[in-house]
Amino acid sequence: TVDAVPSGGASIDGVYLLFRTRAAGAQEWWITNEMDVVSGDTYTKPIPPLAAGNVEYRVSCRFNGGEVEETDVAYYTVGDLPTIGSGRYMPFDTDWDQLVESNYTFSVDSGAWTGSGIIKATQGIRIPAGGTSPVYLIRSIEGSYIQSPKLQGGVGTIYYTSQLSVKNQSGRVLIQVSTNDAPGSSDWTTVKFLVYPRVSSDNYPQAEPVLLNRADVKFVRFYLDQASPYDITSLKSNGAISFDNIVISYPPADVRIEDRLRNPGYPSRDQEVKLRCAVSDTNPDAPAVNHRVTVYYQWMQQASARPQDGAWHSTNMYPVGNGVFEGEIPRYEPGYVYYYYKCDFDGFYYSRDPDGPGVRTTFNENLSPNYWANGESLAAKPTFYTTRYQVRPFRSEYASVWVDATPAQATVPMELVGDEIWQGITLVTGITNLNWYFKGYNRYTNDAPAYWSTPVVWGDNDQSFANPPIGGDAEVNATNALVAEMEYSGFLLMRLTTTNGNYIGKRAVYQNFDEWQASKTEFEESLGLYAVKTYREDFDTWPDDGYEWDETQGEDFQPPNPLAATYSPTVFQTLNGWLAQQARVVAERKINNSAVANQALLLNRLAGGWVGNSGDSL
Repeated sequence: TVDAVPSGGASIDGVYLLFRTRAAGAQEWWITNEMDVVSGDTYTKPIPPLAAGNVEYRVSCRFNGGEVEETDVAYYTVGDLPTIGSGRYMPFDTDWDQLVESNYTFSVDSGAWTGSGIIKATQGIRIPAGGTSPVYLIRSIEGSYIQSPKLQGGVGTIYYTSQLSVKNQSGRVLIQVSTNDAPGSSDWTTVKFLVYPRVSSDNYPQAEPVLLNRADVKFVRFYLDQASPYDITSLKSNGAISFDNIVISYPPADVRIEDRLRNPGYPSRDQEVKLRCAVSDTNPDAPAVNHRVTVYYQWMQQASARPQDGAWHSTNMYPVGNGVFEGEIPRYEPGYVYYYYKCDFDGFYYSRDPDGPGVRTTFNENLSPNYWANGESLAAKPTFYTTRYQVRPFRSEYASVWVDATPAQATVPMELVGDEIWQGITLVTGITNLNWYFKGYNRYTNDAPAYWSTPVVWGDNDQSFANPPIGGDAEVNATNALVAEMEYSGFLLMRLTTTNGNYIGKRAVYQNFDEWQASKTEFEESLGLYAVKTYREDFDTWPDDGYEWDETQGEDFQPPNPLAATYSPTVFQTLNGWLAQQARVVAERKINNSAVANQALLLNRLAGGWVGNSGDSL
């Protein structure tokens, strides 16, 4: 809270609080919030709870349309532990007030700790790891307990260190919470069972933190529900459970990420895509600061393909107002782009090693970062991905466009075949009068608050000609349907440009090769579709033309063709006029010890050896 007093005729434009956390790992960014007027020249603004460490702050006054006056930077320190007075930290260093027999109380600012069936102990063997003398024991009496004062602001994590008071005993303690302002015996919910079995080796220490993150919890208690059957002492102290350093933290800062509408709604191959998400606090008592939002994306060509680890790209997202962040994805060829969001942030959280030299290590409540994938906000990086958008070959504001026909069997979906141009092909058999409307579904224009829930319908109130081919300009919300009158069995093609309503309807021959089960010997029709008739000709029945050869020429490469030890790099001619290159005449192995070996031409395959006729050989 500060006073900003103008003088010399100055006019104050605004007073601002600037602060930053110097907690380990936090961004060193200054957060600026305008301060509120309390009265007159007094301004105030709270700094939200922040993690342990120094918090620096200063106040800036802007006046006369551009002048600035600022205070020096000051700081305060957020401690590693809550204060005892907050009712969230109980080290048992100060004796509790005895009410009657084993019932005790300890007053704090927010109320009082209470206990029944408890007793103080100072002997070293009764002190759990991480604890210091004195400690308090929950006696081995069923129904004994230690209970917190009323907790404002909920519970993040419950810390403690504990053990069996003496070896060779046993017991069980329930960690319970209540959401009631004045809880009765039936108003408690168990969130952790602490079982202490009988062992001779040690006192069976336990110090596992209990993570809740619940704003509705108002009380916490440690309740012994199973006493040790081996405790024969009158005070039931040997089978007691020792407790020390109970800490009940506030819920830490956390965020929730929600996907927002992208632009364009139906991306095409020539468009960048602006993805948007909203980041909001889940804990209003500990708002997050310094949001760093990133979108990760990966392109897949096939609809059945799935993203691969290590192949993600990323880009930073920037605030555009009201907690919304925007990031741009580059253009891609037709296919599918998977994506998810990540938000790193700073804010309040608590961390603690509950048992010091014991087996438990430091437990860190920091919930940064948070993720969004597959339609939900996530506390950890996703392991599978389903959220994606399709990149189409052409632009359109519609998810789909249909030919909505009468009779109904002629109704078909249309295909996007150009920018804002949709085409449908329907099979017309036994139909002499076809009526239809064009219907576009889920229209989205850039920066619209939502996709259209009602379809856009085109008809034609002044169609001048009904016999295909037909054409004209369709009208949105027209009274009359489009009409095609014909004596025809076959395909009818309809095409619509959604930006100006221009349409055509005409006969067509159609073959969908994506669905065509192709024969190895002849063309055949697509499955379920009307096809063009084909005729097969294998020429088996055609007579020959009676031509007879006059003579033949060949080359057997026998002597006197000379043998060669190497391939000829230049073209050479055989005895009968055949040409060859990268080849040589070789003698084959003798057969049956014959006196003369057969000769053959060997081609050098690696060097492109060849042999062919010349004019002299024919």
